Amino acid sequence: MGSIPEQMSNERVWEIIGQFGDAARRAKEAGADGVEVHGAHGYMIAQFMSTHSNKRFDEFGGDFNGRMKFPQEIFKDIRSKVGDDFTMTFRFSYDEKVHGGRTLEESLSVAKMAEEYTADALHVSMMTYASMQYMSPTPAMPAGFNQFQTKFIKDTVDIPVISVGRYDPHSGENALSNNCADFIAFGRSSIADPDLPNKVKENRLSEIIPCIGCTQSCIGYIFVGKSTSCLINPLTGNELKYPMDKVEDPKKVLVVGSGPAGLEAALVAGQKGHDVTVVEKDAQFGGQFRLASIPPTKHEIATALKYYVSVGQKNGVKYVTDTEVTKEYVEQFAPDTVILATGGVPSKLPINGVDNDMVVDALDILDGNVTPGGNVLVIGGG
Repeated sequence: MGSIPEQMSNERVWEIIGQFGDAARRAKEAGADGVEVHGAHGYMIAQFMSTHSNKRFDEFGGDFNGRMKFPQEIFKDIRSKVGDDFTMTFRFSYDEKVHGGRTLEESLSVAKMAEEYTADALHVSMMTYASMQYMSPTPAMPAGFNQFQTKFIKDTVDIPVISVGRYDPHSGENALSNNCADFIAFGRSSIADPDLPNKVKENRLSEIIPCIGCTQSCIGYIFVGKSTSCLINPLTGNELKYPMDKVEDPKKVLVVGSGPAGLEAALVAGQKGHDVTVVEKDAQFGGQFRLASIPPTKHEIATALKYYVSVGQKNGVKYVTDTEVTKEYVEQFAPDTVILATGGVPSKLPINGVDNDMVVDALDILDGNVTPGGNVLVIGGG
């Protein structure tokens, strides 16, 4: 992240080991059921464990035993302060995806080490901050892409193994049935829909609010000092600000436009009990969100559109296509409220020739209206 690390003194290392144990003790006193020791993603414990970052040659560096001494002493210190009947899991990256970093081969030894030092379960992830594309992977990575690597870890130890990595209910179920893991962890999916496990249990899969892997309102917000939310579910982080109680006086609502803003507005209004109709001038719903789902690896955006409409229909929302809303249409419809969600209009470059027939909009290409050929110049990197 651009900072220059300083090698800690031996005394400071031992002090921090004790602080890990103190933190676990406080968690137990506060009523927690357990703690997870985070040794993944290039954080401090991971730095000691990795040949990529650990250049020490004292008791905490050098060979495998030296690099593992830091987590081992942390495990021992935690156990001395919380006892043997308090859950302690260990999270680590099976592959750091950096030159000179740990790979799966050595991670099998790490797993056995953690089991020997009384970890109750292993939470298997991957990457460091120098390989962030694997930490919160985009839809370019398949669902459950870690499951078969996790199986090697599971086959090495006798304690439970947790697998993580863009799982959906189907890939998660496959990982469990294939004996690749004992538990499946959902990260960003839990931010998009905290009720995901209950919806899976009750076979309400179509009602799951999908994570599209965009990282815009979760990790993206954190990096700029804002609170975590979700692009698809703006109620995330705002549950108390926007209560979803049914209204006592339902209104007749007309939503003009069926992009993500219009569809979300209609869905929420329907969930709160209003009589809602969405009107779209085109033949299909989705607006620019639909076009955004067309390029390779952007397919999961379409799952959001399906969610908006299918759950909207279950809440009584009506959808009308091929209809342009005019003043006369609104007067005839006679709504109590009109929500304008007609979307944005792309800006044009102020240069000569931009109105030439050879200059086309990217949206027309995505929509299949234009097929470019020959030498193509693309202006804009979105």
